[in-house]
Amino acid sequence: MTLALSSHDMPFIRKIMDYIYFMEEGSIIEEWDSKKDDLSSKEKINQFLSNI
Repeated sequence: MTLALSSHDMPFIRKIMDYIYFMEEGSIIEEWDSKKDDLSSKEKINQFLSNI
């Protein structure tokens, strides 16, 4: 099953999501797979999730 979710509730997102896509001007510029990627290597996503 696939669920697309847009939210500004970052603690919730960090708990439930397997994949996070960071979009800018309508294009995906960074993606994160929680099962294989280190979040610290994802500059834009890490910065966004840290601003909570």
